[in-house]
Amino acid sequence: MHQQPVLNFCFADSGTGVFLQTHGTAVAEVLYDFKYLWLSEPTAELRYDAEDNTLGGLRRARPAYTLAEVANLHEYVCTRGGVIYIHTQWYAVALNIDEALFMPVSR
Repeated sequence: MHQQPVLNFCFADSGTGVFLQTHGTAVAEVLYDFKYLWLSEPTAELRYDAEDNTLGGLRRARPAYTLAEVANLHEYVCTRGGVIYIHTQWYAVALNIDEALFMPVSR
């Protein structure tokens, strides 16, 4: 079955986000301010607490990785006009650095 793409407009406050998610292929454009993204392949072994919030989770999980593990993480700060592509089933952590407006298109 063929799925049609879904277009969203998302408004987010500073410090909010999603600590860990997977989804189908997605492309997102930041229309206003900044968004931090941390992406990793589906085979990565991730350290996180499902009860944690995004900012707290990043503060605790990120320092626990070795240099070799960090080499397999993809970190980005997207600014206004920045576009990010997320592969199908990759893990994504998203943190809004400031108030943000972004537009993801996903399947």
